[in-house]
Amino acid sequence: MNIIKEADFKAMIKSGLSGGYILFGEEDYLKNHYTSVARTSVSGDGGFAVFNEIKLDGENYSAEGLTDALMMPPMMSEKKFIELSGFDIDAMKQDEFVRFCDTLELLNEYDFNVLILPVNKYTLDEGYLPKRPSARFSKLCEILTPVQFELLPPKKLSGWVKKHFLYESVNADDSVCDYMIEYCGRNMFVLKNEIEKLVSYLKSNGESTVTRAHVTGISVQGSEYGTFAFSNSILQGDAKTALEGLALYKQQKKDPTAVMGEVIKTCFEMLEIKLYLDSGLTSYEISKKMNLHEYAVGIKIKSVSKLSLDRMQKVIALCRDTDEKIKRSNLGYIAIERFICSL
Repeated sequence: MNIIKEADFKAMIKSGLSGGYILFGEEDYLKNHYTSVARTSVSGDGGFAVFNEIKLDGENYSAEGLTDALMMPPMMSEKKFIELSGFDIDAMKQDEFVRFCDTLELLNEYDFNVLILPVNKYTLDEGYLPKRPSARFSKLCEILTPVQFELLPPKKLSGWVKKHFLYESVNADDSVCDYMIEYCGRNMFVLKNEIEKLVSYLKSNGESTVTRAHVTGISVQGSEYGTFAFSNSILQGDAKTALEGLALYKQQKKDPTAVMGEVIKTCFEMLEIKLYLDSGLTSYEISKKMNLHEYAVGIKIKSVSKLSLDRMQKVIALCRDTDEKIKRSNLGYIAIERFICSL
């Protein structure tokens, strides 16, 4: 499976797109951004653009509607653009999914189409990439070119934050941009919203430089710390704190499979930090190896230094067992509660 990355897709847009693409991965902001860029590159911004842009929503989707969209020739243009928005691939019944794929195969017959299918990570189980993709993801990738959008590394993301502040004529030094990522998290939609809030506040008060104090006082703290706190309470065997954290996830109506996925990912990250720490690496060296901010690594070092490797490995194994139970049954949060109470 040949998975395209952001830089390659950007180059492909410049050289000219053809066929269909499935945009997946953790960073939804970039999926939206490149869908928009791709749309403009195909249909342009002239008077006929509106006739060469079709957007089909998953809630109102029908195979007949998609077939009609694919067969309709472009107007005064070589190509037309189709966006499939809000599709929950995992929620489709098997026969619906098969028909969906059969319809997408029409891209081979009507090569004047450029089709983009952006998917949320909670609406399509990708499996374990690159070696063990899920059956549905594999099938879609036989028809559509997969383009992965991962969370940007902190260094690159910090530059992106700084550029957005400068665009609004607001000064922000590198340390403040780094801190904003630590505090708000790495989700670009969240960061863009917080940047806009800070800019509005500064301009209304006649200021032009953002500080750490502004970030702490005005921005909303991101969920990444919450994920770490929840995962850490599980590793530490603190059932009371873990159950309190789980109650918040319930209120947010977060998918229990997504909750366990984040916990497993965080626990593996902490295990890696523990192994590096035990081998004699400093927090600075670990942050460089793992492409994490040193401040975040420092917080996790404090936690893993109190844990044994045996304890961490056993908890991770239990996490994976719980994840499997959720996927094989309708237990959902009940499986997580039982797991936490057994710690």
